[in-house]
Amino acid sequence: MWSLLFALGCSRSADTASSDEAVDTAAEAALSGVELVDEDATFFHALGYSFLTYQLTDGSYLGQSGDPPTWIVLRPTVAPDDVRDVLMWFHGGSYADDVDENLSFPCDLQAGLDLVEAAILGAYVPRLAAERDWAVVYPINDWCDGFTGLGDEDPVEPGEHYGRHHVERVMAWLDAGGGGFTPDRYVGWGASAGALTALHVAGNSGRFSALVTDSGPTSTLRYHELVSRLAMEHLFGGPPDEAEAEARYLAHDGEEVVRSGRFDGPLALPWNAQDLVTDVVFPEGLIGALEERGGDFVVHDYNHPAPGEIFHTQARYFELPWAYGTLAWMDFLDGWQLAWEEAEGLACDGCDVGAPCEGGDAEQLSGASGRCASSSESGVLAVAEVPAELSAGGRVMLVLRAFELDGLADDAPVLAVTVGGERTELLAGVLATAANEVDQVDRQLAHTVIELPPGTEGELVLEIDGGAGVMLDAFIWQWSRAAQ
Repeated sequence: MWSLLFALGCSRSADTASSDEAVDTAAEAALSGVELVDEDATFFHALGYSFLTYQLTDGSYLGQSGDPPTWIVLRPTVAPDDVRDVLMWFHGGSYADDVDENLSFPCDLQAGLDLVEAAILGAYVPRLAAERDWAVVYPINDWCDGFTGLGDEDPVEPGEHYGRHHVERVMAWLDAGGGGFTPDRYVGWGASAGALTALHVAGNSGRFSALVTDSGPTSTLRYHELVSRLAMEHLFGGPPDEAEAEARYLAHDGEEVVRSGRFDGPLALPWNAQDLVTDVVFPEGLIGALEERGGDFVVHDYNHPAPGEIFHTQARYFELPWAYGTLAWMDFLDGWQLAWEEAEGLACDGCDVGAPCEGGDAEQLSGASGRCASSSESGVLAVAEVPAELSAGGRVMLVLRAFELDGLADDAPVLAVTVGGERTELLAGVLATAANEVDQVDRQLAHTVIELPPGTEGELVLEIDGGAGVMLDAFIWQWSRAAQ
């Protein structure tokens, strides 16, 4: 219609001009008062990415510590305007230790910065985002409110809790081009308590196309029952059996967000039945809501005493074999559907070497077990059927670790994969331990993710050629959601 009016020589209406002016004014307001306070171009220099720390310095709101509200952006150092996809990372440790001394973790600005630093320097996610030309944005919580507070509009404590208001402020700044790019798409990743944040922010904003919710207490109602009545009642103005408070609980309850369809996009739930921090009631409740809702979702229980000493968040690491899961969940956000097939569960009628293994290093594997063979064995280690969902093409991750590689030449074959009539050899130089662990992971994942062209069917056969031992954890099958 507008093109016809322009062709006739008509000008835009006053309403349209006024609307454009309002947009410009809103963009100017979103960009104002923001200061770049730090820039680090060294850590991801090889990938051409920088970390930039921003603060809102106009005094419109402050953290409970009195510091300016803060966020961090990972983006290309050169030509950041090429970015179209934004991964927003929601850190954990953001619930009210200011009112419940039993919540032993601090949730002030420095604690948030420490959690984000760990997520940047000790995680594989930023590197994988950089390889996709995504930006990663880390809002910092300094209000102990789980990113629920609405600032001056908060119905319980106006002017005290700004968590959700802060996320909205950061997104408005991003939408106005404040990061040096204009987002076309937001995806979210929440770790621990950040998993609940990702759900309620996505449900209340309608802006996120896919989520990963890792090992989190994803229900405010269950949090009130199982973790901290004080924290929840402090944030929502009372217990959930009071009508006004109940509405606030439900507005931020991850299960309700899913069940009601307020977030109906693809959702991934990595969790661990042996988690020593998050009770299994939380992931089980979210799984129930996802099953009621239907649609695209992937759930995977790692069920192992790992990683680290607290067996908690599962999906951000660059150490093997956990890095495979991190890559898979990033692929999920990038439009791929996933299906785990545990090696220890394979029927393996055609196998002539190896056996299910558990204990020792195998406890690090998903399910605390896998299928293992020693360096003295050679033959078929595993056989799996290509899922029908891959008829239009896809790929498979061979989640594995090799050992006893000392003395093998780099070009010595260790494994061979035959699928769809194609045979791929994996050499010792690909699987050997490197001085730089991240380089080793990059190299191994580049060779153990096997592309499967359209029409691939039948069996995948994994053979061990001898000379090295292998722990096979799982096959992760992947196919494009857009192709289904």
